[in-house]
Amino acid sequence: MALVAVDARQRASKGKFEAAVFRHGREVIHVKGTFNVTFTVEPAQLSVPATQDLGPVGGPLDESAVDIEGGTPPYSVAPDPASGPLPDGVTMDGNGNLSGTPTKAGSFPVVLDVTDANG
Repeated sequence: MALVAVDARQRASKGKFEAAVFRHGREVIHVKGTFNVTFTVEPAQLSVPATQDLGPVGGPLDESAVDIEGGTPPYSVAPDPASGPLPDGVTMDGNGNLSGTPTKAGSFPVVLDVTDANG
């Protein structure tokens, strides 16, 4: 079994590449030419913790934001209109920033549509 190696600096480029063929860890052939190469990059996974504490009723939210992990900021965040509403007194902007003052205690399940900078 042989392995073809392409210089890492050339991976993001199109066109001509230099490559070397290795067998059993030793270079067998060094070639120059045009190669059709397809590189696949998996999209980053986004996640939002299932529970987020907004604090007590009547306590204003100071610089609160939806916790988003993964992906590439900035994020676009919107509550899904088909899901439940945000807590009474709380609003969210398109970046996931929460503001307002919660006026009612309870749990408020909301489905969020989150998109990162890469779409």
